[in-house]
Amino acid sequence: MSQPIIAIVGSGPIGSAYARVLIEQHPGARVVMFEAGPQLTGIPGESVRNIQDPEAKAQAREKSQGPQAGAYRAALGIPEATVTEGMFTARQGTHLLDFGGPGSAHAPSFPAAAAATNVGGQGAHWTCATPEPAFSEKIPFIPEEEWESLMAQAKGLLHVQGEAFADSAVGGAIRSLLDEEFGAELPDGYGVGTLPVAGDPQEDGSMRWAGADVVLGPLIEPRSEQASRFELRDLSLVLRIELEGQRATGVSYKDLRTGQISFFAADAVVVAADAFRSPQLLWASGIRHRARPGSRTCPPGVEPGGPGGGGQPHSVLRTRAPVLRAGDVFRIHSLSDGSAGRAREQPMGLRQHGLRHAQAAAVRRRGKF
Repeated sequence: MSQPIIAIVGSGPIGSAYARVLIEQHPGARVVMFEAGPQLTGIPGESVRNIQDPEAKAQAREKSQGPQAGAYRAALGIPEATVTEGMFTARQGTHLLDFGGPGSAHAPSFPAAAAATNVGGQGAHWTCATPEPAFSEKIPFIPEEEWESLMAQAKGLLHVQGEAFADSAVGGAIRSLLDEEFGAELPDGYGVGTLPVAGDPQEDGSMRWAGADVVLGPLIEPRSEQASRFELRDLSLVLRIELEGQRATGVSYKDLRTGQISFFAADAVVVAADAFRSPQLLWASGIRHRARPGSRTCPPGVEPGGPGGGGQPHSVLRTRAPVLRAGDVFRIHSLSDGSAGRAREQPMGLRQHGLRHAQAAAVRRRGKF
């Protein structure tokens, strides 16, 4: 396929990594990214930590809070002055999935589950700490050589700095004390060091923190060739992946500005919506587990993608998300034959993903490209 059109659902670091890698590796590919939340900053996906004005930073976080933002707060009975995290609301910049209003999810085993709904996803709010997985934290079925290659690519996409703030006297003193206490217990080749972070050091000693914007890179640079093949549509809520048989033909989405529902035709669909809303979108689209032991995570013809943005869109997804009932969040209208009806749109953004816990699923229409 010489000029594939790819729809990406979710604008966080994983969706952004798919967009970047696909456009860079395929000179004819066009990518359209759908995001249910608003763009918070002039630069798409920038970290809100880079906003200097306290009021502007608070406003950006408020915009990310879906049904717990703005006028929605009063409708849920949340006092306007309430900012206590973990009580009525989740951490600032995020919203509870079980928020108590229409379309609210409810998972008894995970009542404090939260998400952010905005361009850049959790990448606009994360702490930018990037310690490298080791030992049992590594994924065992990925060969070591491939793992190292993927980690190097991920570090490059995120602008990881291994020696940031290494010249801090306070940091040096802390590392010295930690080494005295724990150094002898660490495995060979490991020792106390600075915490790697994602961002770009500035001449004044400060850090410009990394968000999904650095992952997108040239895709959002004005007048770049890659930018001409990339489009970001914010406030666009994907309701369903449309299928012909077991192949994706595109997505149906709602423009939250106008309320209009449209179909976008695509040769491939990448779902990078987070650990809750990715499986719910798949479920709402009729892409589900087989009802028998030993079945694949998705039915034949659907190729899940791997977590992390390592440029491996045909890896197998093995992670499991908490199961929420049909009727939660997406409020799926079940048909009598058990197939999924269209997801009913809700005022909350239903897609976004955190950097470490998001999952991406690539659904191909036909053939490789």
